[in-house]
Amino acid sequence: MRVLAIDPSLSSLGYCIFENGLLYDFGTIQPLNKNDEQHIKLYQLTNRLQQIITEENIDKVVLEGLSFGSISTSVRILGAIYFQILILCHINNLEWEEFAPTSVKKSATGSGKAKKPDMWKALPDKIQQKFESRYKTISSGKYDIADAYHIGNLYYKNN
Repeated sequence: MRVLAIDPSLSSLGYCIFENGLLYDFGTIQPLNKNDEQHIKLYQLTNRLQQIITEENIDKVVLEGLSFGSISTSVRILGAIYFQILILCHINNLEWEEFAPTSVKKSATGSGKAKKPDMWKALPDKIQQKFESRYKTISSGKYDIADAYHIGNLYYKNN
């Protein structure tokens, strides 16, 4: 069974694919052009996610849910991404499960208030090395992949 774990973001969506509980593949989806309008970036992200679902024979999607404590302009676009992912699950007849951001952080670090660097440090050394072999910088998405890994890990802890 292949599970796609997603850390939703329009600037750098991180994903990890697990096969029977083991990390199979990982990556980011970033806008082709950072100056594109949000709806164009969302369209591109949706198309790329559909491609991953199809090419990698995904059986289930797990993702970080919306943070209801956040008040910012990014909340709207995160909501749009969240619902686009659910639409993709519906179209592809996939089960999905969401985890609260605080639950993911607490599971990974012991604190529901962990920051991105804390989530990175909570990765196993071998996984850090694997991620850094392709994504060396924060701007390239290494923290986003770390979050996706922890989302997938939480799914397997609960099942």
